[in-house]
Amino acid sequence: MPKKVSSKPRVILSRRFELALYDRQKAGTRLYQIARAAGLSPATLSAITHGIVPITFGDARVCRIGHLLGLEPRQCFVRPRKKQDGAAA
Repeated sequence: MPKKVSSKPRVILSRRFELALYDRQKAGTRLYQIARAAGLSPATLSAITHGIVPITFGDARVCRIGHLLGLEPRQCFVRPRKKQDGAAA
């Protein structure tokens, strides 16, 4: 059975998003506090940040977290780079 293909292109979290989340942690805010403030469970935040849950551009959960981190929605996402033929893995 063929895989279901999403109509929206897959994206990943931007480096800026990851760094803002890390900086917030260094400042003393716990990840569960960020998750709760964004209306998410800590498990969902973990799954998103570890790439377990696929996200698409404009994912409302990521946008809510980004807003708490002071980011615009477009600053939270990047498209993954395509692997080049012959590139070492």
